[in-house]
Amino acid sequence: MPKRDSTLLSVIPEHLLWLECACGHNGPVQVPAIIAKWGDLITVDEAVDRLRCSVCRTKRIKECRIIYVGGSMGAMRGAQQGPR
Repeated sequence: MPKRDSTLLSVIPEHLLWLECACGHNGPVQVPAIIAKWGDLITVDEAVDRLRCSVCRTKRIKECRIIYVGGSMGAMRGAQQGPR
């Protein structure tokens, strides 16, 4: 994955990272579990660089998505948006 400014996981504790490995396996990882393992200052990019696929055990993550867990109204509040 290309390097860029990355989100601190501590600001999105109610989210999931949905990861897809080059082997084709994909699935969610709980953000609080990553924070518990590596601390409050870890970013999304750093976590992706450290995480291994549970099937092939490599670090070949080809895609990462940040998934909000909850209702859409909560997501709009978090994005400082509201109904129009």
